[in-house]
Amino acid sequence: MLEDFFGDAQTIDQRLGRPLTRGEVFALVLCIAIAFLFIGVRMETGGAYYDLSLYLNAARGDYYGYYYGYWVLPFFWLLGFLPLVINHALWALLNIGAVFFAARMFGGNVLFALVSFQMFYSLIYGQITGVLVGSLALMYWAMAHERWYLTGLGLILALTKFQVGLVPGAAIILMTQTRWTNRFKIFVVPLLFVAFSFLLYGNWVVELLNRIANDPPDASASISLWRWFGIFVLVLWLPPLLLRVTRRERFVWLVATNALALPYFQQADLVLLWTLPIGALALLGNLGYVFFIGRFTALQILAVVPLFVYGKFLLPALQYFARREKNDE
Repeated sequence: MLEDFFGDAQTIDQRLGRPLTRGEVFALVLCIAIAFLFIGVRMETGGAYYDLSLYLNAARGDYYGYYYGYWVLPFFWLLGFLPLVINHALWALLNIGAVFFAARMFGGNVLFALVSFQMFYSLIYGQITGVLVGSLALMYWAMAHERWYLTGLGLILALTKFQVGLVPGAAIILMTQTRWTNRFKIFVVPLLFVAFSFLLYGNWVVELLNRIANDPPDASASISLWRWFGIFVLVLWLPPLLLRVTRRERFVWLVATNALALPYFQQADLVLLWTLPIGALALLGNLGYVFFIGRFTALQILAVVPLFVYGKFLLPALQYFARREKNDE
């Protein structure tokens, strides 16, 4: 069913079930140590887990800085009943586990993904990135095992942050070979979540759009090329959609394009790209340490990493296209 996409169900299960390597153990321990270190910082000064605080506040009705789907707010409402140390620790462990699962699932390098600047950044700020990445991996696992409603659960969780989940989620659904009736089943759970969110929070979409318009999210660490080229960056979508490559290559190419060709894409969300089979290119994410020199604006340099990934697929695809055209003459 999955052919050249990341492997069939048996291949996927084998990847998930293989023993931990020393590198993976090191990465997991390091991530947990950093997460717990900054929980201590949070307890002492409040200078960490900023984003998690926004999520917890939104669940209590204070929506300042909240730009995500409202369907996850009941989870944060429940999480807020736990003591601060416990809910922060659970949140950190959930994100670490989700990225580990995604790297195993997609065939990426677990060590490179977990020890990346973006992973540490996400942990220190208590961001939702790891959960979103893991949700996309859950989608793919469920598609491979023909669990359509579970695929839908992964999809709606990934769509919590629209710019991260929409394109990869759509690609997973459309690029996996199955009947359209199965694809329709996937949307049952997302529709229920969205309907429930409207019952709980009213017409939150209008409120969210007004918030984005009046108090937009900070784009200083956005790596999208939109800020420099505007609508012209949309042309970047054409090669990964039109040129002939394997579905595995097309998916990775689309994820890289997603980081470049949307109006807004935070560098921390590159963790998804690191869980994919891109090899040592994932190490370039550690260019993020320019943060300590130029702060948030300097993080825009990370646009070069998805650009490298983009070029990795564009050049061979163009060469193949040119050879094919020549042979047809």
